[in-house]
Amino acid sequence: MHGILPVIPSRKGRSTPQNTDWRRYRDRNRIERMFNKLKQMRRITTATTRLPCPS
Repeated sequence: MHGILPVIPSRKGRSTPQNTDWRRYRDRNRIERMFNKLKQMRRITTATTRLPCPS
């Protein structure tokens, strides 16, 4: 699958829990949050540019 390894931790109730690389999990989480913040800022800037100028 394109060389991408899942970094999602397994559930607590799983009979044989899989090992989780918590450093990769933390790093991926940071990157996802950064992209979400960029998307939010882009949405705000496009919304303000559509507003009519006060004259």
